[in-house]
Amino acid sequence: MKFPVFVRENDSSRLMKFTSVYDMQSYLEAIDIENGEYSAWDAEGRVFELKTQKPVWIKIDERNTDWESLISALRAYAATEKFEIKKEPSSAADVEEILNLIAKKNAETKSGSWWKFKKA
Repeated sequence: MKFPVFVRENDSSRLMKFTSVYDMQSYLEAIDIENGEYSAWDAEGRVFELKTQKPVWIKIDERNTDWESLISALRAYAATEKFEIKKEPSSAADVEEILNLIAKKNAETKSGSWWKFKKA
């Protein structure tokens, strides 16, 4: 397995990047893993099945390489965020860059929202 690992929330299409198992354990919930609520790929497009175990509760089982399913998950997430992917991603760095651009766009959108309090 090669980090970063990309994890999709299957019910929302949200795609997240994790740089370590520790980061995954800090964010993901065991019950959601047990309920199969995530799909996961590593930096080379290998598909992983997330499971739980003790004492480290995330266990990652490698399944196969499927770069296209990672790109499909990225496209679905970008669509839900109304973000246009201009260049076909061909590496983990490309996927990371697109995720960063989506996060930046979302931060800029929220900073201009009517509900945000501004200093007088």
